[in-house]
Amino acid sequence: MHDDIPNTGQFRKPIGTIDPRKMLALDITDLGVDEGIDVTIYPESSDQILFETILANPESRTLLAYGSREAKVFWQCLNTYVGVEYAPKLLLTARCRFSPLAIAVSTKSMGHAGVRNTGFLRLVEELLDEILTREPGVLVEVALTHRYPAFANCINY
Repeated sequence: MHDDIPNTGQFRKPIGTIDPRKMLALDITDLGVDEGIDVTIYPESSDQILFETILANPESRTLLAYGSREAKVFWQCLNTYVGVEYAPKLLLTARCRFSPLAIAVSTKSMGHAGVRNTGFLRLVEELLDEILTREPGVLVEVALTHRYPAFANCINY
């Protein structure tokens, strides 16, 4: 399970304070088979990263696994900033590697991109479900986008 994350994220308290009217952002971006899935938490109006880690693949359940060091840090970060002291708002942005809207008649006709997107969206759904279970009062705005590898160098995510 711990081999799933080659680059372990660290929880860092911000220097100064976060305006409680600001939203906390959670970005989950599929960078592809070679780069993995980037998970980042930061104040929406700032470029200060509070948590970042790379998951090896969409089937990774490391952030949901009980006892995982990465999961402990991830949830500690969310619990610190989403709650009573800060605005109970979270902007979750999920960026698929390819279009999530590809139509498939059956899973047998799905290509590698479709299978990867399905796993990625399942991971996002499970994280969202766990967030709403742990923090039922939080307001979550979800944005689902996709990025094409051919345009990766032109668009700065």
